[in-house]
Amino acid sequence: TATADGTYSFNGIATGEIKIRVDSTGNSQTTFYPNSEVIKNGITLNIQADQNTTNINITMQTINLITGNVQDANGNPIIMAKIEVFYGSWNYQAVTTTNVSGDYTIWVPSGSYKVRASTGNYVARLYGATVASPWAIGTTVNVARTFTTGGINFQLAMGGGLAGLVQDISGNVLSGAKLEILSTTGNYIVETVSSADGRYVFAGIPTGQIKIRVSTLNITRYYNNALNINNAAVLTITANQDLSSVNFQLRLNAVQTTLQISITTPSSLIVEDRVFYLEGTVSYLFIPTINVFNVSSGKVIDTVLNGSSWIVSPSIYLSTGNNQLLVYAEDVSGNVSTASITVKLVQRTISMADTVLGVTVSAEAEMGAYPTNSVLSITAISTSNITASAGIAPTGTNFVLGLDITVSPSITSLNAPLNISVLLPAGISTSKISVLYWSNLAGAWSSTGISNVSVNGRSLYFTTTHLSNFAVLSGALNSRAPTIDLIPVYEAIAGEALTINVTVSDEASVNLVQLLYQDSTSNSVVSINMISLSNNVYSAVIPASALTNTANISYWILATDGTYSSRTATFNLRIKTLTSAGSAISELVNYPNPFAAAGTTFYYVLSNQADVVIEVYTIRGEKIRTLRAAAGSEGGKRGVNRIAWSGQNDFAEDLANGVYLYIVKVKDASGSESVKKGKCAVLR
Repeated sequence: TATADGTYSFNGIATGEIKIRVDSTGNSQTTFYPNSEVIKNGITLNIQADQNTTNINITMQTINLITGNVQDANGNPIIMAKIEVFYGSWNYQAVTTTNVSGDYTIWVPSGSYKVRASTGNYVARLYGATVASPWAIGTTVNVARTFTTGGINFQLAMGGGLAGLVQDISGNVLSGAKLEILSTTGNYIVETVSSADGRYVFAGIPTGQIKIRVSTLNITRYYNNALNINNAAVLTITANQDLSSVNFQLRLNAVQTTLQISITTPSSLIVEDRVFYLEGTVSYLFIPTINVFNVSSGKVIDTVLNGSSWIVSPSIYLSTGNNQLLVYAEDVSGNVSTASITVKLVQRTISMADTVLGVTVSAEAEMGAYPTNSVLSITAISTSNITASAGIAPTGTNFVLGLDITVSPSITSLNAPLNISVLLPAGISTSKISVLYWSNLAGAWSSTGISNVSVNGRSLYFTTTHLSNFAVLSGALNSRAPTIDLIPVYEAIAGEALTINVTVSDEASVNLVQLLYQDSTSNSVVSINMISLSNNVYSAVIPASALTNTANISYWILATDGTYSSRTATFNLRIKTLTSAGSAISELVNYPNPFAAAGTTFYYVLSNQADVVIEVYTIRGEKIRTLRAAAGSEGGKRGVNRIAWSGQNDFAEDLANGVYLYIVKVKDASGSESVKKGKCAVLR
């Protein structure tokens, strides 16, 4: 115990590691040396034989307060209401009750909490919510050291009560069964468990309609003996009134008999109308109850059992698109058998075959695609019969066949997609198949509004919202100019050749890539055919003779695929004269910046060849990546240098979004050193 002046001492402590705790006193809370509220943050001391450890001074932490008031719906104070404080996820911290004025005060360590108020048949609430759970809905109460957090007030509404008994089919009571109050749509409200005598009690249930579920020994039922929430009985909770005798009798020991249900309809259906019949067979010893559940909508459909056959018309419960139906059979002994089927509801399905062209076409119109009094039709057409302009296949492709899709009476567009499948003629190469439609407005072929194009064997699938002539094409489709990806170079060294690399891609094939440059003193344009390297990379060299300290050079890139051409902007080169002395570094930049998954490249100019080290750091100063280039190699040669970085750390892990620092260190053979710094950002 500390003396009046706050000093203390221990004698005869066993050797080893210890921690020191000062128990709470007054308005100070339990504290671990030197000033921590929890033991894991306390400092460990090492006690050694025949040695004294001094100056182990402890600063007590002040206990902080949460205060508030609890009232009923009319503003009257509620006496002896229980106030509970939790941290984490329902970890208990402290509890108190309200006084005659409905006020409360509770001491807690600093931290973040949820506060709950409850009493009698009032509906329990988390602070900031209208009910007592789940954890996420309550407002977090943040408590700071030496501060009082006030105004954590509650107004509780009067709820109702519910009680009952849980037994098995023989009348034996079942203790420890979990009972849950749910909304009529299945949302969780509150739960309890049955006591040793099988009884359970709920108090403070919110008023309104509810359902109740019981679970024990892998058996789950809804009141009144329903298998699912849709068939569960609805109970009405009234303020300040109790429902009693809401009892359950569960069948725990099923007699194992043969119960097998099956669907005779195919495993999946596409139907054009909400009215259709689903049927199947069932074998059983005890007559089963059979329900069909629409998993997609949550609806339950009744069935008619006739001997070993059952039938159902689930018409009104089908939704547009795919419906997953589950057939569920259960007999009086609790034996269960299920079967499932997917039923897709569409507006219309049609199919046609053209023996002359050797093609079969099917179309599936989604619900609402066109007026119900209209007729959808599809015709396969050859090159000679397609619209005059449509008879010309785009560059780089071969015309396979055409499709004419119409709706009569005529409309210009669809309100929902058509899903098209085409069995292509035998012998057609399907390695590159594309689909275009003829746009009368643009007077050209277009792929806009055509999606999900795929080929499986000879079967072609695509989705469209157009009504028009369609062209199915084989070969590489060429509808746009090549794409040029150039990281510009803005500086060259006088008297030294400069290499320019560029990436060019095209949906067909690239015919020619050229580097063009112009000297302003002569106004002549020089064209150099770029050499294809690999991975769509092309390269060319501006010769040293063109790069003098008096020249003003501009350059650009031109690419063509034989039909379309594209070019870059014009870039100007600064011609820099370097001295041969020292290891100076200049013009340091990284591009792109910010960068994403493709990484970035560091660009800089060296006055002499040298060893180069690039170190990348977090903004906290932690080194995460080191890049190196030897003297004379790319990155360490005299003149313009490039070092690519993937944007990963030394463990090949992607960096998080944020700002990073980098330092470029240069050291030449003579020992001369130079350093330059920069910043880059990752934005994925």
